[in-house]
Amino acid sequence: MEPAARLAALHEEHASVDALIALLEEENICLAQGDATRLPALADRKEALTQHLGRLAQARAAWLPDDTNAQRELLEGSGALAKAWESLKQAAKRAAELNQLNGQIINRRLNNTRDALAILQQAGGQNPTYGPDGQPQGGSGGRPLGSA
Repeated sequence: MEPAARLAALHEEHASVDALIALLEEENICLAQGDATRLPALADRKEALTQHLGRLAQARAAWLPDDTNAQRELLEGSGALAKAWESLKQAAKRAAELNQLNGQIINRRLNNTRDALAILQQAGGQNPTYGPDGQPQGGSGGRPLGSA
């Protein structure tokens, strides 16, 4: 692969990582505001983008080895290529940090929901009023309201 094509490939990958960062920032705002309605669409976009990034990384691996020493040798003579590679690595690091932060927020909310559910179940005498499927459980042995 020619040096110009390598540089163009790194620029394309960087643009895709930048798009992922923007998406993760949008996801973070939704999570902070408790706006779960937009999360499924964001998750779909994130999945498509990460698959695209995977294909780009696989293509890059054909000419830029994972070995740090081999990378250094390849990039040593090309200032623009080395700069683009460093910039891409920094952007990928930022995306990973945002993704981890969003995961922490989701886990915290999930734990809060579990704690609240446990409190409600305990207050109800360990016999929840409704099951996971939303249908009534247990009961007082009385008649349904519709037949009273």
